[in-house]
Amino acid sequence: MNTRKSEAMRLIKSTPSCLAFALMYPLLLLSSIPMGRKRSGDVEIGTGWMVVIVVAVVFVGSALAGVNPFWKLSTTDTTAPPTTGTAGCNPPAGYTCTSLPLGLSLTNPMAGGAITSQDIKLYNGLATTETPQTGSGGTVTSALTYQSGQALTAYMTGNSLVTLYQPFVVPPNPTGNTGLTTIQVPLYNFLLGGWTGTAFWQVTGSGGTTFTDNTQYFWSQFPSTTSTTITVNINEPTNNRGYKTSYDILNALTQYLVVEASDAASATETIPNSQFFNKVGTTSYWQWIMPDGLTPNYANGPSVGVMPTANTGRLLPWLVTSQQLTINGATVTGSATLQVVGNTATGGNDNFNFILNKGSLGSGSSATISLKLFKYYSPYYFAINGNGGPNAAQIGSTFRLLIMG
Repeated sequence: MNTRKSEAMRLIKSTPSCLAFALMYPLLLLSSIPMGRKRSGDVEIGTGWMVVIVVAVVFVGSALAGVNPFWKLSTTDTTAPPTTGTAGCNPPAGYTCTSLPLGLSLTNPMAGGAITSQDIKLYNGLATTETPQTGSGGTVTSALTYQSGQALTAYMTGNSLVTLYQPFVVPPNPTGNTGLTTIQVPLYNFLLGGWTGTAFWQVTGSGGTTFTDNTQYFWSQFPSTTSTTITVNINEPTNNRGYKTSYDILNALTQYLVVEASDAASATETIPNSQFFNKVGTTSYWQWIMPDGLTPNYANGPSVGVMPTANTGRLLPWLVTSQQLTINGATVTGSATLQVVGNTATGGNDNFNFILNKGSLGSGSSATISLKLFKYYSPYYFAINGNGGPNAAQIGSTFRLLIMG
């Protein structure tokens, strides 16, 4: 019985929806599931029949909602959540594990300078321990005592900052400094990108044509063409601003910067090379994750999560570099974050292209492809719930391509 149920669930995850249901149904019927009778003709529904009913309800309900439940099961966010609890303390030479209040310092590594009057909510696992606020120098001492090796998460939002969950492990202190009253923990954040209006969009066609918002693209001008390539650039217009992807420990999702395209339920075109595709009702949604361009940078080691021997565990400012993110064969390249030091600018652009297939759009017909930029958005969450997440919000204005037959 248990073997058959496991096989049925395996089929759900690996087979298109209709075929999966067709294969699973007889397996369940063969699971020796009696429909017993209670007294005076009352029917008692066996466990296996209950599974059939539940699966049928999920399947039909999802279909009516326009969301494919089997697509959801095969779409998994592989971003590892931060370590919680106690990671253990194995300090390198010259350092000692201790238990003291935290001396938190919050700075902006892009523009430099302290971040003042900022609440820092500390989490141990999913439980809030306290919420200290930085003073005029961007520093604050925690009211509570914490142990070296303890895994915590600092949450920061507001004041035009990126809403950020920053995991860290309480580091050891230098040996011999018996007069220390705190464990120093540097934290970082910066201002959210200045994406406003439609000016940050740069959209071009395969022939080099630059589109503006509401530009009309006529298939009739290219009678032998059934597809075209569209290139999208997202440009950060403001120095030392951008985005930082982080894992939302409360909602169990990664908060990405995402470009979402949709057809407003009126188009017959298809986009075969997006990173994600979902259909909700009659509207198609295609999504691409924009790399933030920020590379982790740690003192004396690659990770603070496990407190390796050669690592003091103290975070250093992130490094801004061009990144490449490929999902389902579709690639986005660049860095959403723009850092300017002197006359040198690094990052500030993400770009990708997609193929737009004409489909069955006929002469005289039209359709609109809408492009939107979202913060704190998870395509994986969208695949399950039909939206980008509890905190997902559009940035700037929608860029529209008017497709004419």
